[in-house]
Amino acid sequence: GLIFSAPAIRMALMSAEEFIYGKKVLARNVLLNLLGLSLPLIIGFFSMPLILAGLGKERFGLLSLTWMILGYISVFDLGLGRATTRYIAFTLSQGEKDQIPSIFWTTVIAQFCLGLIGSVIIFSLTPVIVDRVLKIPLWLTAEARTAFFLLSLVVPLVLVFGSLSGLLEVWQRFDLINAVKIPLSSINFILAALSYFLPLSVVNIVLAMFFCRLLGGFLLFYFCCRQVPGLSQKIVFKKRLFPRLLSYGGWITVSNIVGPFLVYFERFLIGAWLSLEAVSYYTAPYEVITRFWILPTSLVLTLLPVFSTWQEERQEKITQLFFQATKFLFLLLAPIILLLCLLSRVIFRIWLGPDFTAESSPVFQILAWGVLINSLAQIPLALLQGMERPDLPAKFHLGEVPFYAV
Repeated sequence: GLIFSAPAIRMALMSAEEFIYGKKVLARNVLLNLLGLSLPLIIGFFSMPLILAGLGKERFGLLSLTWMILGYISVFDLGLGRATTRYIAFTLSQGEKDQIPSIFWTTVIAQFCLGLIGSVIIFSLTPVIVDRVLKIPLWLTAEARTAFFLLSLVVPLVLVFGSLSGLLEVWQRFDLINAVKIPLSSINFILAALSYFLPLSVVNIVLAMFFCRLLGGFLLFYFCCRQVPGLSQKIVFKKRLFPRLLSYGGWITVSNIVGPFLVYFERFLIGAWLSLEAVSYYTAPYEVITRFWILPTSLVLTLLPVFSTWQEERQEKITQLFFQATKFLFLLLAPIILLLCLLSRVIFRIWLGPDFTAESSPVFQILAWGVLINSLAQIPLALLQGMERPDLPAKFHLGEVPFYAV
């Protein structure tokens, strides 16, 4: 109720094209996105003690690195997933529906090829990462090597998901997207939690993740074909279109490289300089607090096609929507972040025990305020990308790197 009463949401619901962005449709989709992002959070929270008990700290540290790599795989996307949403939405607003299959298949084919390149890179670097970079116990090295090899197979699937979801986002079919993504996001935690009851290794978990994502990809493609009749019959890769998509996505790629680097890379430093046990102490609070990104994400996913459609019209509406959404997010998140920081030691004592209370509570408090700042940044990021200016946030991210390196 609080979300739907926000001025930012009311403005979006009242101003977008009625045939796609009607009031009831947008309200439903914000709720669906929030539900789709919060359910894995709840499942992850309650499954974390089982995962730690079943896998142990070393294996959990290894599993968390595979999760991190899955999150960083988007670096190989070259921004084509976001370009799919942006250009199909703009094309649809111009009444050029016949151009949609060419945009879709150009990005899908390109993403699959890029995914294969990413697979080869991860496969080739695995021996170096396992044997030289990470401080992995000798008894765990063979399992770690196999897990990373299998993880390389997931890369093309993750990238193609971007275009499949991007097409459905234009039509605000977040019901179909979340019907696939909720189980896929939850299965990571569920499979790992089964290790408490079954003798599962990290290899077993990663292999199951691969087959689940393969099934999810087929389902999303089926939904895309139903949304755009004849899509499967017009498979074409347009060489003239690809440079334009790549030019737009190139700047997003800069953000996709630098952004996750600023967010994830410390885990590798902890694993290389300290231990996998230390990675566990860091990962537990990180996985909890960063789930609050579901609030800005649930808004941005719904509003990005609106920004793209309004690029050449309704500038005043975009300005109002931007400031109202930013104010709403701050007033919603800031009190929650403050309360969690005050109760962090109590939360970790009850949740994971005294060891994690001493080691993870201070990390949680620092990351919490970073999450608040990053959440507010998602709205201008989506606005600039929707207005075909992805170069501005990319340049800003590059400016952050020297400070982070120090």
